Amino acid sequence: MFTSTAAYCGSAGSRLFVVALLLAFCVVTGTTVADERETVNSSCENPSLHDTHHWGFLGGGYHMQLEVEFPLIFNSVDISLDLPRTFFFDAAELEQLYSIKLQGSKEDITWAYQPLRISSDYFFDIEAPVFHVGYEVNRVNITFERLPSASRRYSNGSAAAIDIFASADDARGRLLVPIHARYEEVDSTTPFSLQAFFSRNTSVRRCIPSITVRGVVVDRGGRCVKFVSALMKRYDDALTSSLTSPPVSVLDGNIPEPSPGCRNVPVGLLSSLRVVYTTVVALQCIGAAIVILSLLLL
Repeated sequence: MFTSTAAYCGSAGSRLFVVALLLAFCVVTGTTVADERETVNSSCENPSLHDTHHWGFLGGGYHMQLEVEFPLIFNSVDISLDLPRTFFFDAAELEQLYSIKLQGSKEDITWAYQPLRISSDYFFDIEAPVFHVGYEVNRVNITFERLPSASRRYSNGSAAAIDIFASADDARGRLLVPIHARYEEVDSTTPFSLQAFFSRNTSVRRCIPSITVRGVVVDRGGRCVKFVSALMKRYDDALTSSLTSPPVSVLDGNIPEPSPGCRNVPVGLLSSLRVVYTTVVALQCIGAAIVILSLLLL
């Protein structure tokens, strides 16, 4: 009996010894990895993004482009914006028709990046007017990443330029994406007239409140990784952090010039509804009469 008890205690002690060794190994390994990471991070230098980067609309009406600058030093770029329900992206169109260019030139460097990806909190219904949209603001994320082989492409001379610009903290690229505006609320006060119907003087002013651009900077050795945010301004030099999101409605025909972060979206006249429907019905009746008369005269 004493022999079996001693054997059991010996085996239990062996197991405890093995567990203790494993725990000691894990602690030493974790400390070593942490020290190594600390050494790598301490050797990293924060990239100094001296220049501000701008964003804004290009074009007007219901179909426009959104232009966003970003530092070329970023290996991957994440653009976040709170999009009011007046504006929307057609995700399929955006992923096919976007372009990336060097700032200050017309050179297209879309080939140097992996395909762009877009995600949003809510699905974009591209057919719905504003009053049928179930949200006020839709958070959108647009991400793209530079290809590892981009700096080795010299066929058209662009890669050498990218390699040089990426080494400078103030070099910039610009992303161009298609963006659209929805049909807004109708103007119920302006009486109908041909001038008011065709001039599109009745509009509402709508703005994108802010855009955030973050990126990952990786050194040439691939060991130093930094997450950096760019300072963003609208093209009218308004800091995105100081923008206010409440839109200003303009329904008296006195439309101020829109800033690059805002657009005046045309508004339909409620008084024209009866005229439009009457005209459509009249055209249908005239068309039907022409068809009937042509059949009778055969």
